[in-house]
Formats: sequence, C-alpha cells, structure tokens
Amino acid sequence: MPKEISAVSRDIASGFLPTDKKERIFNFWDLMLVQVVIGLSAFGLLTGAYAGSMLEADESIVAILFGNAFPMF
Repeated sequence: MPKEISAVSRDIASGFLPTDKKERIFNFWDLMLVQVVIGLSAFGLLTGAYAGSMLEADESIVAILFGNAFPMF
C-alpha cells in the first residue's frame, strides 16, 4: 500500500519551506541541471525566433536544426 504524502512534504519538495540538508529531495546538482536546461531552452527559443523573422520558412528550419540543435547534441 503506497504511503500518502503529506502537504508539508509536498511543500518541502516544491521549495516553499526551508529544510535541512538531509530532508531535501533535490540536491545542488539537480537544481543546477534544471537551470542549465532552462537557459539552453531560452537560447534556442530566442535564436529560432530571430532566424524565423529574418529568413523564409524552409531556410529557417535548416538554420535552426543545423545551427542550434545540432551543436547542442
């Protein structure tokens, strides 16, 4: 039978309540990884919007795929 998660535990997991290090679910590297992924997503969105406003649709798709997505992999 699964253990029910209390409201306090959900708030701790969401980061609304301060906790001790041993009570934290996410560590420093988990939160750092989230921030890096958000930064890369913002970079891709901004450069894709810029390419889409300056080029035709077929040229902008090629520019976005090979100029942005391919180097990130």
